[in-house]
This record gives sequence, C-alpha cells and structure tokens, in this order.
Amino acid sequence: MSKRLSGYDYSQPGFYFVTICTQHHRLVFGTIVDGQVALKGPGQMAQSMWNTLPRRFAHVNLDDAVFMPNHMHAILELTDLDPTHPGPRAPLWEIVRVFKAATSYQIRRSEAVVCVARGLL
Repeated sequence: MSKRLSGYDYSQPGFYFVTICTQHHRLVFGTIVDGQVALKGPGQMAQSMWNTLPRRFAHVNLDDAVFMPNHMHAILELTDLDPTHPGPRAPLWEIVRVFKAATSYQIRRSEAVVCVARGLL
C-alpha cells in the first residue's frame, strides 16, 4: 500500500518529509551509544551522499536530516527552477531513487575494498 497521495504531483515546489529505511531494517548506519546515534562508515557515507543532493538537483534545498541506525528522516524543499540552471525538474521519487542508488553503490564499494584488503575476495 502506497503512502503517496493519488494524483499528487511530487515534483511541484514545496517542503517534503521523507523517511528512508535500510533493507530489512538492518542496523547499517550506526548504533546507539549512551542514548546518542553513533554513525558507522555506511551511515557517514549516507549522510555525505544526502548532503550532495543540492549539487545534483538545482531545485533541491535540504532543511534537516536525522540518521538513525536503520533509517533516516529528512525534510527537503523543492524550489522553482532557477532560469540560469536549465534542465528537467526531478520529482521527489527520482531524488530519493538517486540517493538510495548512489549510497548503496558507495557502501558496497567500500565493503568490497575492505574484503579485498583482508583477503576475503
């Protein structure tokens, strides 16, 4: 069951609240230490990748994001396109897809490097 509003144009300007969960809700991004989130390498990569979204999409402004061990919450704003930045306006689902794909790629690549360094591959 989709949580999206039927017929709503998720490319129009506005603020959007998103929650993105890790696959199978695994504790990939970090752990809780003394009541605080301690991001591990994958969580730091995800946070870094999230922060690159405005460079990838000219109409995206990031408001706030909170990374938890198995998910993240964020508020982002889709703005009107700046006439000096020609190009298509990406809908919210495309921005989330790019974030997830790029983050997954970076995490898998870093895990492969660790495995090769340890002689596991």
